[in-house]
Amino acid sequence: MHKKGFINIGIVLAIIVLLGVGSYYVATRNAEAPVTNENQQNVNVPAETATDEKYRNDKFGFEISTKDVVAEEVDLFALGVVGYENELSVVFEEKPPCDNTTGCRWGRIEVGRPDPNYTTLQSIKNDKSDGSDTEHDYSITWGPDITIGGQPAIKGITREGGIPVAYVIYNGNLYRFARELILDKNILSTFKFTQ
Repeated sequence: MHKKGFINIGIVLAIIVLLGVGSYYVATRNAEAPVTNENQQNVNVPAETATDEKYRNDKFGFEISTKDVVAEEVDLFALGVVGYENELSVVFEEKPPCDNTTGCRWGRIEVGRPDPNYTTLQSIKNDKSDGSDTEHDYSITWGPDITIGGQPAIKGITREGGIPVAYVIYNGNLYRFARELILDKNILSTFKFTQ
């Protein structure tokens, strides 16, 4: 191949990279767009408070200490994920400095209405598929039952990936806790229901 051919390939690759970066920028800016009167009817913004000391969400009635973590609410509905208009996903990340070899730990709390087939903790435990598909096994090996925020909870580890998870059903909502950081006993012990 001639030198001119390599230059053309380089130009095409540079354009692809720029398009990818531009698309990412536009997507993240659109996800952070403020709610206006025009689109306000489609988005339910929960009453939430995040300070240096705690994250509180009045819509779903809970709070948790953020002394050692950073909390960021992810609006799945605004991002176009179907079926999440009345649900919440809050991502928590460990505040730096973190372990240089593994990076900062993170975790997530998801809240929403439970699937009609899984309205009790036992029905969640009895589900053998738990989202498994042909490529991944997301089934859970259950450990002993625990308490979160004074409520009965179930806790386990996904078979693929070894991700710790826990579930609580409270006030008609299903609370799902995922990953090591949010299930760290020092952080989880600060979680409480406020309603």
